[in-house]
Amino acid sequence: MHYHKEMDETFIIREGILTVLTSQGESTAEAGTVIHIPRFSVHGYNNNSNSIVKMTMIFNPGLGRENFFRKMYKMLDENPNDLSAFQKLYLENDSYPIEENNMIPLCEE
Repeated sequence: MHYHKEMDETFIIREGILTVLTSQGESTAEAGTVIHIPRFSVHGYNNNSNSIVKMTMIFNPGLGRENFFRKMYKMLDENPNDLSAFQKLYLENDSYPIEENNMIPLCEE
């Protein structure tokens, strides 16, 4: 779970079922669902199913968000357990984790 100070986020679920976490609790979003997360709103998301989830993410303003995901992908490949590197990446990209010790995406091997 995290929040953004500088941007709003919108998810458009294209395939599968996404689990969405907010301060109000957990819900599921099926294909065709549009979810808007205003800045300063605590949120997170998971794929808790055995199926692929595809979604489009819109950030307003964009703030070069693509680089955040490129860097995260590289970090997960090279050093997936480096908490300090994740903390730095998040803070450099307007992402403020609620629980810093629980912010690294889980990867199954």
